[in-house]
Amino acid sequence: MKRFTMPLILVCTVAVIATGASLLSSGALAQGQKVRQQWEYANLVIGDQAEQVLWQAGKTTLGTVGDATKPQSGRGLDDLFHQMGGKEANPTLGMVLNLIGQDGWEMVSYARPPGVQTWVFKRSIQ
Repeated sequence: MKRFTMPLILVCTVAVIATGASLLSSGALAQGQKVRQQWEYANLVIGDQAEQVLWQAGKTTLGTVGDATKPQSGRGLDDLFHQMGGKEANPTLGMVLNLIGQDGWEMVSYARPPGVQTWVFKRSIQ
């Protein structure tokens, strides 16, 4: 029985050393640095009549600024929904928010100053 103990210990020791060397060479243990999470931010701004709608993410700006003399409630939301790739007719705010979420955005704040609603979103940059 003692004949097998020493080779077994030697094999286990070599395996542990090889695994440790592999981890060190990959930088997993050697670095010890935390990878900082990076975020991208976007804004969704909707006027009270849903006529004026703006989506701004990075260098991309989508939306509609309606004519205050000819209000068409919800028309700006409809335009934005289709600009974002939505296919359904008569979209709701929830449908627009679902499209935003499908692109990896999550809401981080909401504000309602007079005359407008403002959402701020973020998503991870990989």
